[in-house]
Amino acid sequence: MPSKPTRRIFLFFLALILSYPLRIVAASEDSPPPKPDIILFSVDTLRADHLSCYGYGKPTSPFIDSFRGEAVLFRNAISQSAHTAPSHMSIFTAFMPDVHGVTNFTGAEKLKLAPESPSLAEILRNNGYMTVGLHGGGNVNAGLGFDRGFDCYQDVFKLQTSEPGKLPPEVGEWLDRSRAAGKPLFLFLHHYFCHVPYIHGPRELRCAFLENPVPGLPTRPEDLTDLQRKKNVEFWKLVDMSDPRHREHLLALYDGGILVADHIFKEIAELLKEKGCYDKSLIVLTSDHGEEFYEHSSQGHGSLFIEHLHVPLLVKFPGGEYAGRQIDQRVRLVDLLPSICEAVGVGTPPEIQGISLLSLLRGGGTYDPLIVSHHVGAEYQLRFYSDGYVYSNMADEDTVDWLFDPVKDPREQINLAGQKPEIVKKMRLLAGQVEQEKHKYAGSARPGFTPPPPGKELLKQLRSLGYVK
Repeated sequence: MPSKPTRRIFLFFLALILSYPLRIVAASEDSPPPKPDIILFSVDTLRADHLSCYGYGKPTSPFIDSFRGEAVLFRNAISQSAHTAPSHMSIFTAFMPDVHGVTNFTGAEKLKLAPESPSLAEILRNNGYMTVGLHGGGNVNAGLGFDRGFDCYQDVFKLQTSEPGKLPPEVGEWLDRSRAAGKPLFLFLHHYFCHVPYIHGPRELRCAFLENPVPGLPTRPEDLTDLQRKKNVEFWKLVDMSDPRHREHLLALYDGGILVADHIFKEIAELLKEKGCYDKSLIVLTSDHGEEFYEHSSQGHGSLFIEHLHVPLLVKFPGGEYAGRQIDQRVRLVDLLPSICEAVGVGTPPEIQGISLLSLLRGGGTYDPLIVSHHVGAEYQLRFYSDGYVYSNMADEDTVDWLFDPVKDPREQINLAGQKPEIVKKMRLLAGQVEQEKHKYAGSARPGFTPPPPGKELLKQLRSLGYVK
């Protein structure tokens, strides 16, 4: 029989062993819950009003329509630029295009994202996330600084592959890697299947709405030369947008591209469900800009009219929170960074222009920023909503001011500038204030960077208002 001291030692260690799991449970109860995965999916060149859940008459987005029931639909999301690079960089940095300074590649040397400027991927990686960007290249290329903060930033969404329009296997691979590493995943996804020349993706989807094809216009990649595929200006030489038959042909192909995007998004959701992380994930579906089909006698994108800037924004929160809600108030894409960070409990840098959208859902706060969009190029131009009107100083032939009533004229067909000179005067004053505001933030985003100068027309207005000499 063991001695009493031996028995005491045995009983002490037995009690210690038996209590150990209880201590584990107690510690786990005190530890914070794991952060949700974040999926940010940007479909390039996707205008909101061609999605069924935004009121479009054709079934272009059956899966997104069903997803809408689990998400918050922001009915009036406005992009900060009608070009890919500046719009996406505003999403990634919460700075306006005229502050972060990044613009599309045009053959000339371009500004890269400054090292001092915060990026969404960098913020999330510093807070324990594995950060992965799987994209379509082009104007979200790493050469502009989009790779900042990503553990992996890779061009995998190929337009011309053996299986176009399929979800790349890398998506599933990185979901598995994040699980193996015990880290939440920030996954940025992006592709160009809605982009001109509107011919990429599985034929049964791409041509689903093409009832009256026009002889001589393309329906598949083989119908175009390499030059026509790569240079938009060469493609548009084939098209007469003043011809309704040509417009119908291209609109049908564009809608087919949306169906391709819908199919890819469905594959993403199904994969997340298969991996057991769909319900707990924060999923954001949006676009960088829209597309014009002759609404203002032009095509493509880059202008400051509504069809160029009104984009979809649907957000599914973890656990189905806010599911089915709709926000009608206008919101900005530049506000996505602080919104995502607040939703997952991550702090944001103090000197950013973006404002969290969550006050619109949670109440108790205010969200009332000026909804501004920019065109930063040879001419600095801007557009904003104020006092029940939308104003733009986008110079176009003899027109230097645009003023629309977004309620009575949502497609912006009637320019009221000539009828309401006093309103225009107030808008010019406000435009000058917006133009000056960029200097307040430029030091935070890019120390030593001089923001782009105003265009000729805005410069005249600023001089008349006393802002510049």
